[in-house]
Amino acid sequence: MNIKLLINSYIPSLTKSEKKVAEYILDSNDEILYYTLQDISKKTGVGEATVMRFCNKIGFEKFANLKLLIAKETIDNTIDENLDTTTFVKESLNQTINNTSSLLSTESLNKAVNLIEQTKRIWFFGVGSSGLSALQAEANFARIGILSKAISDPHFQAMSSSCFNKDDLVIAFSISGSTKDIYDSLIIAKDANAKIIVITNYIESPLSLLADCTLLTAAKENLLKGGSVSGSISQLMVIDALKSEYIKRNEKIVKQRQEKTAKSILNKSL
Repeated sequence: MNIKLLINSYIPSLTKSEKKVAEYILDSNDEILYYTLQDISKKTGVGEATVMRFCNKIGFEKFANLKLLIAKETIDNTIDENLDTTTFVKESLNQTINNTSSLLSTESLNKAVNLIEQTKRIWFFGVGSSGLSALQAEANFARIGILSKAISDPHFQAMSSSCFNKDDLVIAFSISGSTKDIYDSLIIAKDANAKIIVITNYIESPLSLLADCTLLTAAKENLLKGGSVSGSISQLMVIDALKSEYIKRNEKIVKQRQEKTAKSILNKSL
């Protein structure tokens, strides 16, 4: 697991003091391996208890365990910006795929596929570029015989959510995990007893707190660079993982469905 990606996934949910610890660790690179708990406390200006709370919050019982994982970290996330454009883009996308893979836990993936298998209706929610990912997800699921519906208009998301019940599953895309339109619709869906899967960068984001299952992406985006291809690639990788796991579990019936869907479009080419 990439420790920096893990820490970044918790940033929105940290307290002001805990963020100081997180930011220091993210900026210190390997230097932190030579520091004690007391050193981190002094350098960040927060109490030792705060450092420990930060470690516990991101899943480590002791500060030493966090240092051990950093020591084992082998992924180099630095890309030479002097590379030619094609190579730079290739390396950036490869990094996105590798980082997303490091965050996509088997446990979360299995839980998500369980929800898919148990539901009667699947809805993909997304706005902006995440809306395009929702449409692509709908197409991918149709290929294996699972009918679903992608909705990218916030009004239709809200109206549809009001008609949901326990047999509905919403899979929502949001890099930030704090898209207001999606959040408002998920509140309605949750009140209607629908199940929710959220695909996002941040594990304790507002959307994740509403979810029955969260799947993490690792797209690097900010306000000025939103809607990037790497963001879409990260989201689509998660969808492909969901589809692949579902196929693995239901190989026989999926093969029959694929044959039927393939036959349906045989005459669509000139």
